[in-house]
Amino acid sequence: MIGIYIICFIVFPISICFPCHKSKLADECLNKQDSDTIKGIATSFVILAHLTIYLKNTGGGHFKALDIFNVMGGMGVLLFFFVSGYGLYKGYSCKKIGVQFWKKRIINVYIPCIIIQFVFYICETVITQKFDIGVLTINSLFGAWFIDVILIQYFIFFITWIIAGGRHKKWIVSSFLLSVVVAFIFWIREFNPRWYNGLMLFPFGMLIAYLEKSILPPIQKKWLIFFIVTIILSGISGIAFTLFKGTTGWINVVKTFSGMCLSILTCIIFMKVKFNSKIMQYIGKRSLYFYLVHLNLLLLLGMFKNLQEISVCYLVLILTFLISSGLYWIHSKIISIGWS
Repeated sequence: MIGIYIICFIVFPISICFPCHKSKLADECLNKQDSDTIKGIATSFVILAHLTIYLKNTGGGHFKALDIFNVMGGMGVLLFFFVSGYGLYKGYSCKKIGVQFWKKRIINVYIPCIIIQFVFYICETVITQKFDIGVLTINSLFGAWFIDVILIQYFIFFITWIIAGGRHKKWIVSSFLLSVVVAFIFWIREFNPRWYNGLMLFPFGMLIAYLEKSILPPIQKKWLIFFIVTIILSGISGIAFTLFKGTTGWINVVKTFSGMCLSILTCIIFMKVKFNSKIMQYIGKRSLYFYLVHLNLLLLLGMFKNLQEISVCYLVLILTFLISSGLYWIHSKIISIGWS
């Protein structure tokens, strides 16, 4: 059992912080290396959150100290949305968004998702000896809520670019408005709040990228004040959401606000300290695979009743790393021979 504590409170923090060094005066909130690192951290948050929840729900052990990772899992999702919006705006703010944009999303996101979901469902069918073409279709095409939501965000990013006609302020405002509409639809249809309480983080990332040059000087000049204010605001709002989660629909707005504060706080930290963790960057570049593979492995291995819950967790961590790395390598080779 002590192995879980070692992984969560020793191995994981070291893998984030080593190596790191004080940053020089930054000319941007986040660079590509920072974004990969944050995606790696966010993905690790989600994986550890799912594993600790699994242990708690299956009777494999309730480690009270690990409850913090339940909160960090939600934080990881919010940060991922923010970094995605920030990075896409930086990458496409001076480009025409056309067929190539969607070709890249479909090849690098949607097709790998379909293949992974399909393969794991076939594995599940072999184990349970139950096959349902309807379940296969749904699982393959719409089997991971996070992937579905990020694809919706890509669509909003694309359609609002068309609406804005190259006017960046209108682009960002319309992105916020359309995200609100989508969130409202999800809320009316009584979707799980995770479908909509992080939607605003994507256009918020776009907004920070757009305002980057104007907000950097004051933040750098009075970074400590911004650091203290954002850590207090994100902390208070995060605690409020944790305490009142599920009691009222409006508490999800608090989570969104907490995510925005957390995102600014993260930018401040990365402006002052450069985290050159090769492990987090490695995971960040393969975050899609790590996310999908660990979820499916957790469900699949959980079917083997002769496996202890703690053994399932260790196997998920090891196999997720190996399978995700292999799938990413195969995908990269296919792309390199001209699929793109």
